[in-house]
Amino acid sequence: MYLNGNVTLMVKDFPGSVNFYAEKLGLPLKVRYGDDWAEFQAPGITVALHPARGEAIPHDGATSIGLEVADIAATYALLKSRGVEFASPPVDAGHAILANFTDPEGNGFYLMQMPSAPR
Repeated sequence: MYLNGNVTLMVKDFPGSVNFYAEKLGLPLKVRYGDDWAEFQAPGITVALHPARGEAIPHDGATSIGLEVADIAATYALLKSRGVEFASPPVDAGHAILANFTDPEGNGFYLMQMPSAPR
């Protein structure tokens, strides 16, 4: 029934957001249609960007996108060197090690490193 899925983020600064996802996060650009639509491929998810029309929707922090990584310390250091601003260094939350950040539009993201065995 379903062929694929994506998470679509409405953004005010489309060119700046495209640059953030490609250059700072290093996600491969899957497709771009001018300044109307862009898709970036992350393992297991497509992140799509679309220009916001009218008033921006406020970000209440209730929704965030997680990106699982094998080595959170190395990924955190790489993204920081590219200018990604994190809320704090990686934190052991018990079930996983997490590091939270937002994109330039305020959309919530987190890096997550799962333990090698359940705790």
